[in-house]
Parts: sequence; structure tokens; C-alpha cells
Amino acid sequence: MDNDISLLKLAKPIAFPSNNKIAPVCLPTLGETYDKVMATVTGWGHLTFNGTQPEVLHEVTVPTMTYKECLTETAYATTDWAADYLNENMICAGEAAGGKDACENDSGGPLVTPGSSGSMEQIGIVSWGYRCAEPNYPGVYTRVGNYLSWIASETSGASACPPTS
Repeated sequence: MDNDISLLKLAKPIAFPSNNKIAPVCLPTLGETYDKVMATVTGWGHLTFNGTQPEVLHEVTVPTMTYKECLTETAYATTDWAADYLNENMICAGEAAGGKDACENDSGGPLVTPGSSGSMEQIGIVSWGYRCAEPNYPGVYTRVGNYLSWIASETSGASACPPTS
């Protein structure tokens, strides 16, 4: 469950429209933890645990929390296994009451939040969780900011974000 991240190299560059209605997502700001921010997760996954998959892309906005809160103040704190899996390479996000979460088949999708430049920053990657949208069980995401050095070493020569004009 740790290091749940991959990179893809596209065969050709994407031509984004100049009106910026569709734009690349940026990497997170170095050193920013993104604790207690509102973030949006999108995906084509199930709408409920063991439920059906949608025919359109869905999104939901959820609050993030600190690593310590996720480990000690959520229902993961009462499980025997959570401490073996949760670590600081992960970011948790979800409502304490449940009802908002990524779900099955959303894995690998983005968790984004607005950045200081005005562009969206990808702060997480859907990784795992207990069922979907269960009360006090937030979704668990790979914390992209912990992999910036690795991403830079694997993508040398890639274009910067936000795009320059």
C-alpha cells in the first residue's frame, strides 16, 4: 500500500486549448502538507460499495486531515492493521459523517486542490480505504508531495506547470 504511485509517458504531447477550460494539473508545492484543505477527487468508480459504475465522470469535494488525525482520531485508530499500513506517504480525506469518498475502481485517480498560482495541484492519488464513504473511515491517498524528487528524476525535460505563455 505504500509507494502507490506510477508515472506514464505519453506517446505525444497533449495540445491544451488556449481558453484554459481544459488545462494540465500541476504538481503540489514543495513542503506544503495540504492538511485541512478542501480537495476534489474525480473518478469513474462505483457510486457505492459493491454498487454500479456511472456512465459519466463523478467528483466529490472532501476535507483533508493531518496524518496524526487520520491515524489516531478516525476509526482506523481502532483497527489492528491500520498502523501497519498508514504512514506519512499518505494523506487522508473525507467527512467524519461519511457519505463522500472515492470508491472501487477510482484507484489511481486524482485528488486536487487549488494552488497559489491559480492552477489545480494534484496533492493525492486514490489509493485505498475501508469500503466507500463509511462514517469515520476517510479515503487514503498517496501524498504526491512526498514523491517530488522521484518525479523530477524520472521526468527530466518535461514541461513545467503552470504552463508558460
